[in-house]
Amino acid sequence: MGEAIPALGWVMVEKTPGPHVADSWESGAYYVMKIQKEFKGVDEKQMKLASTMKAIFVTLQARLRHSLEP
Repeated sequence: MGEAIPALGWVMVEKTPGPHVADSWESGAYYVMKIQKEFKGVDEKQMKLASTMKAIFVTLQARLRHSLEP
């Protein structure tokens, strides 16, 4: 999850915060998929964590795209 956390620094990126979030999320998405594969049917708390992390970053990216459109 540490790979995706830099996306939260989007507030410091003046011109292109959306792509910054997307790039950071791409780094973290690999590990989210790995968690989902490893814990499917084994630990639902880990599955929920992975799903929630994905939702946070995907939603953040969509909101930035929507709010920064001219």
